[in-house]
Amino acid sequence: MAATAKKDNLRFIAIVLGEENSNVRNQEVMSLLDYVFNHYQMNLIKSKDEVLKTIPMDKATKSKISLIPTSDIGVLEEKSSEKKDYHYQVEVDSISLPVKKGDIVGEVVVTDGDKEITNVPVTVSETVSKLSFLQLFGRSIKDLVAGKFSFSFH
Repeated sequence: MAATAKKDNLRFIAIVLGEENSNVRNQEVMSLLDYVFNHYQMNLIKSKDEVLKTIPMDKATKSKISLIPTSDIGVLEEKSSEKKDYHYQVEVDSISLPVKKGDIVGEVVVTDGDKEITNVPVTVSETVSKLSFLQLFGRSIKDLVAGKFSFSFH
């Protein structure tokens, strides 16, 4: 018998084989699911909508782009274990414009000390396009007027 149960964003699957009748199988499955829900929990490190990192973008319709995980990042832990201090690092590939939400642009690596716990692909929070020549020219004029360019003659 196979069964699945979900509670508090945590899903387990229990499979029991070799028991003589369905009543015993049902009882064994219930015991397994009760055990895991009573002894384990999901430690949510980052949700799929949380910004992990913001990076500047040149020649793009947005000056900055936010990176988010493609799914929630969590670690299964025993409820009785001490709280761990997980760290994460975002590793970004070279981003070519245009880039759409859902395009994989890197990964986030979660560690506990020197031990890698998990890694999750990273995407952008919104679609970003490349600026056209006219848009680049307009931005340059705007920056020139705002005094962001400096000229030096030797």
